[in-house]
Amino acid sequence: MKDKKGKKRQAVNPVAVLIISIILVVAAAAAAILLIKYTPTKKKADLEQVYGVTGTQVALIIDSEFTSAKGYLSQGQIYLPLDIVSNYFNDRFYWNGDEGRLLYTLPDETVGVLTGDTAFERGGNRKDYGVPIIDFSSGSTAILMEYVKEFTDFVYTYYQDPGRAFVDFGSRTANRATVKNKTQVRVLGGIKSEVMTTLESGAQVTVLREMENWSEVRTENGHIGYIRKNALDNYRQEAAASGFVEPVYTSIQKGYDICLVWHQTFQQSDNDRLEELIGKTKGVTTVSPTWFSLSDNEGNFISLADASYVQKVHDLGMEVWVLVDDFSPDMSVYQMLKKTDARNRLTENLINETKALGADGINIDFENITKDAGLHYIQFLRELSVACRREGLVLSVDNYVPSDGRIHYSLKEQGIVTDYVIIMGYDEHWKGSNAGSNASMNFVEKGIRDALELIPNEKLINAIPFFTRIWKEIPEEKAAEGAKIWEDGNSIYPRYALESEACGMKKPWTLLEEHGVEASWLVELGQYYGEYEEDGCMYRVWIEDARSIEQKMQLIRQQELAGVACWKLGLETEEVWDIIPGYLN
Repeated sequence: MKDKKGKKRQAVNPVAVLIISIILVVAAAAAAILLIKYTPTKKKADLEQVYGVTGTQVALIIDSEFTSAKGYLSQGQIYLPLDIVSNYFNDRFYWNGDEGRLLYTLPDETVGVLTGDTAFERGGNRKDYGVPIIDFSSGSTAILMEYVKEFTDFVYTYYQDPGRAFVDFGSRTANRATVKNKTQVRVLGGIKSEVMTTLESGAQVTVLREMENWSEVRTENGHIGYIRKNALDNYRQEAAASGFVEPVYTSIQKGYDICLVWHQTFQQSDNDRLEELIGKTKGVTTVSPTWFSLSDNEGNFISLADASYVQKVHDLGMEVWVLVDDFSPDMSVYQMLKKTDARNRLTENLINETKALGADGINIDFENITKDAGLHYIQFLRELSVACRREGLVLSVDNYVPSDGRIHYSLKEQGIVTDYVIIMGYDEHWKGSNAGSNASMNFVEKGIRDALELIPNEKLINAIPFFTRIWKEIPEEKAAEGAKIWEDGNSIYPRYALESEACGMKKPWTLLEEHGVEASWLVELGQYYGEYEEDGCMYRVWIEDARSIEQKMQLIRQQELAGVACWKLGLETEEVWDIIPGYLN
C-alpha cells in the first residue's frame, strides 16, 4: 500500500505495540509503587488509642515510659487510684477504709486526712485544695495527685485531648535537641507510621533513644514519638532539679556492735534470776526482758516490769530494750493494729512505761502477723518510730528470716524507720515440721544474704539459738491416735510420727553420752549430729554448741552486721562466751 505521495507505508507490528504497552504499564505501576513507598503518610494517629485512654481517664507516662497506669479527672483535678499510688509513686500512704482515714507518717509526725477533707496540716501549716483529697467517683479509693506530690519527689505536666500526665521523678539530666525544619512526629520510626503531631523549626525536644535513622523524642506539647534523626541538631544536656526535700528518717546507732540477750520471764519472780544468769556472760551490751505482752484488741498489755532490774543492768554497763509480744490467745493482733485508736494507745503506753522504767529501748516481737495485717503492722512501726525518735528510745524489731511467705512484714520499710532489725536465724525446722537442723549454716547464710538486700548492714542484727531440738521418730504402730504420719524416706521406719523437744545446749551431749554415741561433725551444716534408738523409737539431734556458734559469729563479722542477738539467756554453755565477744567490736 502507498500513501498519497506514493511512498510505501510500513505495517505496524501489533506484538511490538503490545510489548511496549506492557512495558509502559509496568513502568507506571513501578513508579506508582515507588511513589507510594517513599511518600510519607499524612494520616493522623488516633491519640486516644495511642495513649489508651477514654473519657476522663488520664494516661500516666512515667519517666518518659508508657505505662498501663491510669489516673482520672474529677472536679478538674487528677486523682490516682490507691494501688497506682502504692505501685508507682509512694507506698507509704496508709488507707484505712473502715475509718475513712488516710495517713502518711513522716520522721517526726503522722499527717492524716478523713473522707471529705479538702485540707491537711503538716508541721503546723494548713493547706486547702478546695476539692476532696480522697475521691471515690471511679468506684475505688483514689488520692488527689497534688496531695501525693506533697510527700513524693516528682513533678508532672498535664495535657488534654487526650488526657495524659508526664511524670518525672527526682532530679534528672535530659538529652535535648533542636528541630531544624518543620517535621512530623510519628507513632513509630518510619514514614508510613501515623502522625502524632507536627513540630515547627526551632522546636525543642528531649531525645530518649537514638536508632540508625530515627530518634525517639518527647515533645514540649506532650507527646512521645519518632522523628527523623537528620531533622535534629544542637544536641546538649540539660539538668533539672526537683526541689523536693526528702525527709530523713534518723536512727539511733550505738557506735558499737550489739550483743543482745533475751531474758524470758514468765512471772515477776523470774526477774530475780538476772544477776545469776548475766554473771555467766561476757561482752553483753543489751538485755531484753520479755516483760510486755498484748492483752486485748485495744492496745493494752500486761507487764512484768521491774525498775530495779533496769537499774541493775545499767549498773553493769548494759542497756535494757523492753520486749513486747503478741502471743496472747485473748487478742487478735490484726483486730488491734487495724484500729488507729488502738495503735495510738499501744504506742503511748509503750513509751510511757519504758520511760517510767528508765529503759533504753523497745523490742517488738510480733510473730503472728497475717497477710491481711501486714499494712497495719508496718504503719504501727512507723508511728511508734516517730514517738521513739522524739524520746530518744531505741526501736528494734524481731523477724523471721526473709521469705516469700512473709513479705508482708515489709523488712525494707522496717530498715528505714526503725533503728535495728533483728532476723531470727533459727527455726529452720520447728515443732510441726519434718526433722532437721535448727540453724544450719546454709540456712543462716541465706537468711543474712536475703536480708541484706533489704536492710543496711549497720542496722541488721542476726539472732542465734542457744537451744537445740531433740527429734523422736515413732513407728506408725506405736503412734498416738490422730498423730501426723510421715513417710519421707529419712527414717529407718517406713511410716512414723514425729515429736520434738526444745532444750538447752548441755542436754544433747548428756543424752548421747548416756547412750554411748559419738557425735559426727557435719561440715555442710556446721553442726554436730548424733542419733540413737530407745524403746523402739529413733532419736536424732543436730547440736548447737560453741563450735557451731563460732561459725555463725564468723559470718556476722564477715558481713559487718550490727551485732548478734541470743535466744535465750540461760540455755547456753559458758564456752560460748569465750567465742562471741571475739567477733564483736
